[in-house]
Amino acid sequence: MKIQKFYSWVLLSLCTSLFTSFSAFSQDETHNFVTYDTVLNIGSDHWNIRISRPKNMFVPGDPDAASRPAIVMMPGQGEQGTTDQSKLTVYGPHYWLNSGWDGSVVLGNGKHYPVLITISYINNVYPMAPAYYNALSYILNTYHIKRNSVHVTGLSQGAFTNGSLIEYEATAGDETGMKMVTSAALFEGTPQPLPAPYSGWDRGLVAYQVWASKYHGRYFYLEGSGSDNFRDGWHYSDAMNSVVPGSAYFSYETLGGGAHCCWNSMYDPSANNWTCVGTLGPNNGGSQAGNNSMGNYHAPSSVFQWMIRQGDTSIVNGGSPAPTPPTVNAGSAQTITMPAPATLNGTASGTGGATITSTSWTELSGPNTATIASPSALSTTVTGLVAGTYMFQLKAIDNNNLSSVSTETVTVMAATAAPLVSIGTAPVITIPTTTVTLTGTASANGGTAISSTVWTEVSGPNTAIIATPATLSTSVTGLIAGTYIFRLTATNTSGMSTASTVTLTVNPPSGVGIPIPGTVQAENYSVMSGVQTEGTADVNGGMDVGWIDPADWMNYNVSVATAGSYTASFRIATLYYGASLQLKNAAGAVLATVNLPVTGAWQNWQTVTATVTLPAGNQVLQLVSTATPFNINWIDFENKTGAAVQSTMQTASAATLGAKSDAMAPSLSLYPNPAQSSLTLTVNNNRTGKMTVQVVDPSGHTKKTWPLNKEGQTYSTELFVGDLAPGIYFLRIQIGDWTEIEKMLKL
Repeated sequence: MKIQKFYSWVLLSLCTSLFTSFSAFSQDETHNFVTYDTVLNIGSDHWNIRISRPKNMFVPGDPDAASRPAIVMMPGQGEQGTTDQSKLTVYGPHYWLNSGWDGSVVLGNGKHYPVLITISYINNVYPMAPAYYNALSYILNTYHIKRNSVHVTGLSQGAFTNGSLIEYEATAGDETGMKMVTSAALFEGTPQPLPAPYSGWDRGLVAYQVWASKYHGRYFYLEGSGSDNFRDGWHYSDAMNSVVPGSAYFSYETLGGGAHCCWNSMYDPSANNWTCVGTLGPNNGGSQAGNNSMGNYHAPSSVFQWMIRQGDTSIVNGGSPAPTPPTVNAGSAQTITMPAPATLNGTASGTGGATITSTSWTELSGPNTATIASPSALSTTVTGLVAGTYMFQLKAIDNNNLSSVSTETVTVMAATAAPLVSIGTAPVITIPTTTVTLTGTASANGGTAISSTVWTEVSGPNTAIIATPATLSTSVTGLIAGTYIFRLTATNTSGMSTASTVTLTVNPPSGVGIPIPGTVQAENYSVMSGVQTEGTADVNGGMDVGWIDPADWMNYNVSVATAGSYTASFRIATLYYGASLQLKNAAGAVLATVNLPVTGAWQNWQTVTATVTLPAGNQVLQLVSTATPFNINWIDFENKTGAAVQSTMQTASAATLGAKSDAMAPSLSLYPNPAQSSLTLTVNNNRTGKMTVQVVDPSGHTKKTWPLNKEGQTYSTELFVGDLAPGIYFLRIQIGDWTEIEKMLKL
């Protein structure tokens, strides 16, 4: 196996050498390397390190004492929290060194041999950015690393830690972590929350934008395309590309069925096609929730080659920087209607002083009828188009014989009427009913036949299972409490499509819901989109909900005792001007729009109020972010019809509103959350006796049950969840008529 992998790496080196066509001359860096394990102790933090470096790095006057780039890799939780140094070779560059790779990274000016470091935290499985910053600072100061060529990478927990390093600032605004990193290649792991006090001034996505614009930071992210994809790394690539186009790469991958796994396939030095736009690479998946982006990636290139290209690419002890491929843009996708021709307008420019020697347009896919008037011109027309979807590619070659490509999609619509589509009214259902039938009609409208129909879920809790999406009538199962919108799209044989939508309301079961008047803790949502929970510094502690971006939402199952007018008090914190939220009912009607004040920090809390009118009974309330990010701890509903309550609400101060009674304080906690094999449940309230704990999936199916007995005020127990599939679950704890529900993430 080692010999096979070695030869595949050699083949990659030869192919890359031919592709890049060395300009003028090339040379290779010296490779008199040693590899060994050591332990790094910094205060109370202890790290295992495996390092591959020049043998004579510390010999004064020796050529190998010159500074080199470094690739610093951190593995996942399975390799952290142990003194076992064999864990340093399970994944990443040192796995591949053991499998035949010699550590070389071939660019256009020769072979580069960067310093290779694998680092894992001995103390526990959760290395945090401040401690990691200290370790990385020691490494950079000790091992003669080029400060403009520091490349960090990690998988899962290692990606969480490296990602948060970009956001880490020792004091507000000092850009501590980002200024030391040249590029970050992160696999299936976005930044974990920073600990206090650093969380108070964490700038999140803005930090990545500063890193891209001020420090020329570059980002490469791969996310699984399977059902366990929830990390949303595309938020960071979108933010970076919005300020520095081409600074960030994002793609879904299909390795292992797109599961949370297979990282050595991502680090494979012979895996050199990660094209994620147009014709996908062999391990790339199409865009799902996020936006696939090529950034400045060009195939053929392994992850290691991409990283080294982002920094100083000059050969150690001489040689010129490696030439880089040209920049090409085929233009934005366009839709035209027959019989109009299409116009292709592309751009191409050389990099690093190179000049463009040729450009060419070709058709990659679509009906075989198109004629490109001037294939070698950047701007040209295309005639002979019929209804369908075409993909055209623009390729540019520079005087170094390096090439880049870009694609543009042209959709051609037939000059005919679109089909007619209608959908019957969807029923309002109440759990335990979780199945409905959706029925629609479609007519061709003009003599052309209907070629296809398809049902899709447009919005909602993302739990619905559409039995037969390609039929006009279909059953839908897996429904939970909330509001769904389903779309029926019909396409005729001329390529014209029409869609219609229907709204379905699913009510919670009778007798289930957070009581109103009362306090709704923000973390006790039934379903959500895009948010995370965290420990709060607000009065009485507990959890709050953060990472709330525009359009993120949370649903709450409530039971309103009496119809009428209520004062809703929202406990919020935000750093941004212009933050606002809306409270909606299950039908999507806006009950209140609330503008949020700037509180100065993510854990500086203020209370804002609004008046809402609620009907009596079980119902779903939805909280939606409509502008910039904010955190929320709770929503308190008080009935305005009571004079005493009214007087209290008018005179209460913000500090009084923050100090909720013990009955309203969070009464349980889960740690760790996310969990991998087990977690500790702590219940703190005055309830005692028989306690039932259940794990429920988003479809409402009970996966595990523990019968327990709570004997005092505070009760803690360890729960094994290692046999659960990775994903989102809800922990339901019941003592008599008291029930709490807490979201749990299983890794």
